[in-house]
Amino acid sequence: MKLLFSALSLLCIASVQALPIKVACVGDSVAFGTGIPDRETNSYPAQLQKILGQRFEVRNFASENASISPDPPAPYIETPQYKEALKFLPDVVLIHLGTYDTLPQPWSQSWKFGIAYQEMISQFRALPSKPVIWMVKPVPAFKSADKGINATILEEEILPLLEGIAAKAEAPVIDLHTPFRKRPELFPDGILPNADGAAEIAKIIAPQLEKYRDQAPPPPARASYPPAQNGVIWDDAAATFWEDAYPVGNGRLGAMPFGAFPKERILLNEETIWANHGRMYEEENAFLHLEKIRELEAAGDYKGADEYFKEHLSNKGSPPKSPYSYQPAGWLKLHYLNTAELVSTHRALDIRTGIATSTYKLSDGNTITQEVFASSPDDVVVISIKSTKPIDLTAGMDGATLQGGDLVLVGKADGVLGTKFTNCLRASLLPSGPSANPSALEFKQISEITFQLAIATDFNRQDSAQPLPEGWKSKTANTLDKLKD
Repeated sequence: MKLLFSALSLLCIASVQALPIKVACVGDSVAFGTGIPDRETNSYPAQLQKILGQRFEVRNFASENASISPDPPAPYIETPQYKEALKFLPDVVLIHLGTYDTLPQPWSQSWKFGIAYQEMISQFRALPSKPVIWMVKPVPAFKSADKGINATILEEEILPLLEGIAAKAEAPVIDLHTPFRKRPELFPDGILPNADGAAEIAKIIAPQLEKYRDQAPPPPARASYPPAQNGVIWDDAAATFWEDAYPVGNGRLGAMPFGAFPKERILLNEETIWANHGRMYEEENAFLHLEKIRELEAAGDYKGADEYFKEHLSNKGSPPKSPYSYQPAGWLKLHYLNTAELVSTHRALDIRTGIATSTYKLSDGNTITQEVFASSPDDVVVISIKSTKPIDLTAGMDGATLQGGDLVLVGKADGVLGTKFTNCLRASLLPSGPSANPSALEFKQISEITFQLAIATDFNRQDSAQPLPEGWKSKTANTLDKLKD
């Protein structure tokens, strides 16, 4: 009897072990491809199934033109495919989304991207099957303008967000972006793979699943740092969202370095840059309605009070959709070029000195140190970069132009009366020559460089309703010229 029971147990165990590992391919149109005659056999999930064989069951739950963002036109989380993917109870989930989040409408609410992505990960992890979540970096976008896809946002916004979300969620990442940067022939419409491209995607993903099956790979080792001193905060990863970055400022100017490598982004601020769609006003004697609102609230009629407020106050006067709002002065983008691979990041803010330091250690032994602070006496933002080995570097601001050796950005906040501003970036070294990017300064084989950034606006502190005359633009160059003395 014992022998029979043991035999049955072994059969049950063997049966369980023989069950295929269920893989859910969650994503957008990339999982269907373009010009592929038979998606059922030649899409990347189908070709992944061919490579993995019977030990795996690969299903395609993609939805065309889907985005992570919960906003229209096509949030993936609201599709039938998403619900089917949850019912599938997968052991492994491959999430390949993000390309269509660069469309103007979804990306106007980019802060929702991270929240929605983390929510999707949580819902999959809550399944009884407890699947391993693999985040897949989107393939590059080549000829994409006619479809509304923004390749710059994909490269500079989506990819860093994905890396940050993956780090917080402790989810492994499969990079489909880097391997295809120089292979546009596999994406005939500039976005979606043909059959050969789908095969190459499957070849990149398959070894990871064959190696780890339904288990998550071990997380990468994190560098060890000594405890921070009093007054110093630090992190060993780049900032993902605005609120994660370390701010520096002098009371008028501000900067928020994200500590990203090799493409660093520093958000710039100046205290007087405001959107202004026109003078805001309330109707005369509008305050007389406040007493009625108080009476309704005192009587517990909160709905009535709200409706009365809308009718007699918020729907009167200046347009309610056009409030004044603070806006940034743009981004300073630093691109570290021709460097070895990043090994570790350490970014810190010393509250005692107001200096934000990002330290990048590379695989060839090189260490790059980036310091950012805002000087009050000199009224500039300073970025100092030192490298133990020579590197190439570009520094740019989208829309800027080169003027007498300085990089100058002329901008304006939203609205007909939005604040006008000028950013002026000056380097301690002369550029190495004309940059391929007309909005950037390029430097080759440097070990040390300092940038000084001045910002001026047409805001009139003596009369805020009357902007300053055109002469205000020269303030930036004058401020930087004084630093030579």
